[in-house]
This record gives sequence, structure tokens and C-alpha cells, in this order.
Amino acid sequence: MKLARCSLRVWIEKELAHFGDLYSSCFLVSCGKVPKMKKLILAVLLQFWPIWVCSQTYSTSFPLTENPLSERSKWVGGQSSGGNLWGDIQTSGGMAYGVSEPTLYGDPTAILTGRWAADQQAKVTVMISRTPTVCCHEIEVRLRVTISEHRITGYEVYCSIVPGNKYCHIARWSGPNGLYCNIEPSSPRIYLVNGDVLGGTVTGSNPALITAYLNGVRIMQVSDSGNEGGEGTDCSPGRPVFTTGSPGIGFYDNQNDKQWNDFGVSHFSANAGAQTADNTLQSKRSRKSPFGVSSLTKSLGPNGFTRRSPHGTFSADACR
Repeated sequence: MKLARCSLRVWIEKELAHFGDLYSSCFLVSCGKVPKMKKLILAVLLQFWPIWVCSQTYSTSFPLTENPLSERSKWVGGQSSGGNLWGDIQTSGGMAYGVSEPTLYGDPTAILTGRWAADQQAKVTVMISRTPTVCCHEIEVRLRVTISEHRITGYEVYCSIVPGNKYCHIARWSGPNGLYCNIEPSSPRIYLVNGDVLGGTVTGSNPALITAYLNGVRIMQVSDSGNEGGEGTDCSPGRPVFTTGSPGIGFYDNQNDKQWNDFGVSHFSANAGAQTADNTLQSKRSRKSPFGVSSLTKSLGPNGFTRRSPHGTFSADACR
């Protein structure tokens, strides 16, 4: 069996050293001379190499008017779960905001489609046209979120936008509507204002390390092993630790006041994969957060796209 991606053998040598002479066989001699079993193992590994070595990115200024948010099928919304349990997100005038909150815990939700690497960063720029005065109104950054039939799982970094109700949390969504737990060890008394940048990162598997940032400054962090208690409806020990899913956004308005376009986000960007880990290390060395290092977008591959409008652009690479 000939290997179609022998050109990657330099990378394979570095990453697969623990396979012993497997890597050196492909690197030092032609791939055609590698024993059949080693070829098979290597072919399987190469089939999934983009998930490991690509830095996936997505960035948007919400240039389109859409309900629900789609951007060429790059997003999927809460309503896709069925049962009218969670709301969708819409866009207009360069802002993304909620459509509805069909249940008490039915936060309008949208996540990126496709397979995303487990180590993720996401951030949003807050846009508020009218500041609410009563609780609760929130803006949310989602990490490792999966939407399936009547279930949403994953992690959430969220903050209030109400001056009289200052709080931020890191939440774990367990699946069924209404099951969640705020798992951070302490909640800062903070609320978001127009122009703030709220971000989050997640790395690791068990435990998963979730970190929240506001304007490039770390404000919360928790290591989730499934046993972290806290405030919520599903905080008992032995809860799942989420290792897969997509980044995304969400909102909350328990007043059901229908004024969804009073607050939203004007920009979203996400990053996952190899570059995520590198950026995190760089931020530690430079004493800056991952969001203060550089833009999360990069040049597009042949299968990527950029769409321009008077309100901005949305773009994605082709790693997925």
C-alpha cells in the first residue's frame, strides 16, 4: 500500500518517535519499503493528521443578516436539538444576538460545525445598545460544546451585563435541558460593558482546565475532573468531563423581555489545535494572555473562504 502523504515524513519523525523504527523507516528510506503492518499503522495516523497539527481558526464580524446564524453552514443553533428546548442566534447590523429563550434554561446557542481539536480558545467582543437594569442578562463563550437530540453538553464562560448584578462563572452543561453547574472555585464581581472582550480556553482531558479572560486578563480558572461542585442543578460528584466539541456563543435573558437586540456580540474568533497550545505557552512566557498575543485568524488555504460586507468579514481555514 503506497502512502499518499509521504511528504509529511519529517513531521512524522518528530511526532511518532515512540513508535521506534516505524518513523525512521519512512523517513530514512522510501515509503514503499516499509513493512505492510507499519504502513497500515502509519496510514491510519496520517488520515487524521490535520486534527493534530493544524491550527483551526474561525473569525467573524457577523456581516450577514441571518436567522438563524449560519454563515455558509458554519454554525448550528440550539433549536437543532429539537423539542424547542434551546433558542437560536440571529445576526443583523454586524451583531449576533438571541432569538428566543423557549425554556428557563434554554439559552440561545450557536456553535461551529465540523470536527474541532480538543484544545480550544474562543473570544467575543461585547456589543450593548441598551444596558439592562434587572437580572439576569448574560453573554456566553462556549467551549467543547456538542448539540445532539434534546441535549447540549460542554463548557461555558459567561458574565452578567447588568451593573446591579455583577458576576462571572464557568459552567459545565451536562446534557438534558436545565442540568448545569457553575464549577469555578470563586466568582469575581464583574459585569460586562460595551467593547469588552470576553474569552475562554480549554485544554487537557481528565482533568480539563478551563480558563476565563476579560480584556486579556485572567479572571477565573478551574480544573474539572467531574467532581467539582458549586452552584447549579447538577453539581454532584462523578459528572462527565467533556473532551470533544466545538467553540461557540450563547446568551441568557430570563426576563423574556423580547429585547434581544439590546445586547449581543460584534465579533467572534476561535482557535483550536496545535497553535492553541503554543499560544498558551507563549502567553505564560510573556506574561500576556493568549488573547493579547496576536490575531487568531490566519491566511486561508485553497478550501477556505473570506466573505466581505459593509459590516465586516467572516473567514475560516480548511483544517477541518
